[in-house]
Amino acid sequence: MSNISGTKLTYVSNSAFTGGNDGSTVLASDWTALQSALESQQFGILAPYGLVDAPTITALKAWAGGLPSTATGRNTKGQRFQVIVGGATDETAAAAVSQANGLNDGNFCRFGMSHVVDSFLLDANNQPVALSSAQLVPRVAGALAQRGEAMSLTSVRFPGLKLYAGPTESDITATLNGGVMVLSQDSDPDAPVHIEAARTTFISGGPAGAATNPAYPYLIYRNPKFMRTMQNIETEWTAWANRTLIGKLAVSDKTRDAAIAELQGRLRAREDASIIQPGWTVSVDQNPPPSELDEFIALVVGIKFGRSVEQVYFTVNVG
Repeated sequence: MSNISGTKLTYVSNSAFTGGNDGSTVLASDWTALQSALESQQFGILAPYGLVDAPTITALKAWAGGLPSTATGRNTKGQRFQVIVGGATDETAAAAVSQANGLNDGNFCRFGMSHVVDSFLLDANNQPVALSSAQLVPRVAGALAQRGEAMSLTSVRFPGLKLYAGPTESDITATLNGGVMVLSQDSDPDAPVHIEAARTTFISGGPAGAATNPAYPYLIYRNPKFMRTMQNIETEWTAWANRTLIGKLAVSDKTRDAAIAELQGRLRAREDASIIQPGWTVSVDQNPPPSELDEFIALVVGIKFGRSVEQVYFTVNVG
């Protein structure tokens, strides 16, 4: 038997942080500095807390955007990530859809409408904190990261939240068709507040507004899950190529075969996880025809995505 003695811990009172800048003093120059600092970093999701300033969101789109085809942001330069932004407290469906339509980008998610009270987040008076959709975007980003490539954001549930000014049925239809994710509520006893359906802000295939543009299939680019898969495949394979191929190996059939084998392995793992369907292909791009006089290798990948269950129907026959 041992006898252990010690000193009793003393009570530590709350102390407010001092110094630095809070959200009310963030300037346009601060956002520009942030963007410059992030250009050399690798990350998968950017979710600015409480950002509702329209000019700043427009500038963020110009910096990060990847669609439609006229975009020149970071998502067209090999730095692949998704951006999630929200809106003001209890904004209208029309306001949320208007901003989402201005983004029109599979790399952007717009979360909107309503507000929530979070029983797990207490203020200085020990009262639950109210959050707008813009203030809730980090939680949505966490759900997107946790669900990864295998699961959809549809019906993600948030324990501890109480929904206020929730969308009507017509609001839900308008927002989902307009590229906005909204919260809804049902009778689930543990977490009734959930995302109604997964959406990016992508609504059209290019500057002409054609949703049927084959270069940007609407049903693919509107889904955050599929965008995550495309982004991750490109990011992973590019990182491998930078470490293994660039500047080290000669342009040759052997090098092309090595690149194909590496990509095949990553796709095979995703097939095993039902992220993509069987039947995917990887080949050497024939346009232009490959040559040892090139200073590059180019591959073409064909995949079909595995689907998450998004809806359930049942029929009852009575006699």
